[in-house]
Amino acid sequence: MGRGKVVLERIENKINRQVTFSKRRNGLLKKAYELSVLCDAEVALIIFSSRGKVSEFGSNTVTQTLEKYWQHRYNSQVKIPEDETQTLYQEILRLKAEYESLERSQRQFYI
Repeated sequence: MGRGKVVLERIENKINRQVTFSKRRNGLLKKAYELSVLCDAEVALIIFSSRGKVSEFGSNTVTQTLEKYWQHRYNSQVKIPEDETQTLYQEILRLKAEYESLERSQRQFYI
């Protein structure tokens, strides 16, 4: 007896959505690890939750894998400058803080 087919649509119940996210995130991180070990593949996985929290996995460092990706993608030997990487990271942090602020103000409307 197998499991029923899962309907792929947004889960409206916040608690159920968070539980499903946690379980599936852990499963995805486990699969990324298994792929890197079993197949000797270089894997980088970055997950942003709806609350703006970050989960990541990298068989090497995520930054090295991203640099390798950009080199392959644009077929150039130019590395992403360290200051540009820091700038992008700071922009992510700024956007995450802005998102959390908007989330808090949105909650106040529903109270």
